[in-house]
Amino acid sequence: TQRDTFSQWPILSEFLTLCHMLNWSDFLICRGALVAISVLLQNVMHWHIVDTQSFPMEVKLYPNMWEGSFSYWERYTQEDIYDIVEYARLRGIRIIPEFDIPGHAASWCAGYSDLCPSSSCTQPLNPAHNITFEIIEDIVKEVAGKTDAAALFPDGFIHLGGDEVKTSCWETSPAVRKWMRENGIFLFQDVYRHFVEYGHKVSEAVRRTVINWEEAFTNFGTEMNKNTVIQIWIREESIPYVVCSGFRCIDSYENHWYLDWRGTSWKTFYNHDPHKLVDNVDLQKLVIGGEVCAWGEHIDGSNLDLTIWPRAAAAAERLWSSRDVNNVTMMKPRLASFRCLLHRRGISSSPLQSGTRKEPSGPGGCDVQ
Repeated sequence: TQRDTFSQWPILSEFLTLCHMLNWSDFLICRGALVAISVLLQNVMHWHIVDTQSFPMEVKLYPNMWEGSFSYWERYTQEDIYDIVEYARLRGIRIIPEFDIPGHAASWCAGYSDLCPSSSCTQPLNPAHNITFEIIEDIVKEVAGKTDAAALFPDGFIHLGGDEVKTSCWETSPAVRKWMRENGIFLFQDVYRHFVEYGHKVSEAVRRTVINWEEAFTNFGTEMNKNTVIQIWIREESIPYVVCSGFRCIDSYENHWYLDWRGTSWKTFYNHDPHKLVDNVDLQKLVIGGEVCAWGEHIDGSNLDLTIWPRAAAAAERLWSSRDVNNVTMMKPRLASFRCLLHRRGISSSPLQSGTRKEPSGPGGCDVQ
């Protein structure tokens, strides 16, 4: 595929716990999940590599950043990252990293306290100190590298989050209020906007296209950079608004495609159609992919595969198939067969009959469980 476009339909697989810091997962778990993804022909992994809870990634110019990791042993050197990215590439999988700004960033200030508004109110990021923007720019530059060959993450996309930004820590910070006055900013919403726009500026300077979560579009709409890709997760009704405004989008609607929602059946995953609310063929082309998401509060190496499989496979068939391939009854034996294939390759997969992370309902062959 081209550097800045997804093939139609790709599936963007966001296995956050896989290498995500809500709970730690090591290289063997990462590699095992990538093998399963490649079997399914899922072609992108969205790696939410840092979050509120932990900052495990090495940043060369700011070596204290990973003081925000869970422990010394639960970190990724840049050599580790090169290894995972190459392992994925050899299996036809692209990796897109996410650095969520300005929210979900409490772990950033473990190494550099000025990055947070205060020690007791740690996110969103603190705009009142220049180091905040310097570190954001340096992270983006280290991701891109000086050349494509030297890039830490060579993919043409970078995810900069922008979701769930609560401004209360800014509102109670005298330093942030002073910075706002000095910069002619009068609304806390515009501080949020400043972070989003800054992220776009430094990313475009190193040839990266930004993905933002839905809230960025909800708050700033058509004022955003039109090259932005919007990831939908809250309201599927947002999809037609996004594409009618000329933006590309990725569908990861939480009610249907969140893998950590264990009560969501494989049938729901299969029946979700990202084009359902977009009738115009030209606008449908702006829905450039779909993503199944595994948020990791209750997922680690002990249950990752059982959480993902086989439901992610149901979404994969939906995305890679014609829209008229949608019969659940006919899909079931294909999904059962794929589940058995995973088992033969040593990859755990939950039973179709009893549900996610549950034991089989009774004795029987793999294909009937």
